[in-house]
Amino acid sequence: MNRTATPDPATARPARRRRRVIGAAAALVLGTTASLAVAVQPANASVWHCGPAADDWCTSAVSNAPLRNYINGPVLYTIPRGAIVDVACFFESDDGIWYYAARPGFVWGVVHGNYLATGHDPNPNIGAC
Repeated sequence: MNRTATPDPATARPARRRRRVIGAAAALVLGTTASLAVAVQPANASVWHCGPAADDWCTSAVSNAPLRNYINGPVLYTIPRGAIVDVACFFESDDGIWYYAARPGFVWGVVHGNYLATGHDPNPNIGAC
């Protein structure tokens, strides 16, 4: 075999085409993987993981939020606007979505979704109670 001979252009072209096709296929797969990674991100930037478990979610209060021990029950305390709120789960009632939540270090109770920056009620990342 002559190693100094120039390859025939007719045989070299298919190799170039194969590289382009493989490169395009790799870009398609990588693009699909990136799209899937985006799909599992939180629905709203103001809802984030705040603990080691997959279901540990936090958000913030968009206004002073009355935290109650049950729907329409007495107010246990008011979560100040902008405060971080741990959210465990949600449930539906006649007047909307409520979250079982608490300020870190405080008593747990329920707060109406209108008071939290969940982005959408119920937030799809937060499970039902």
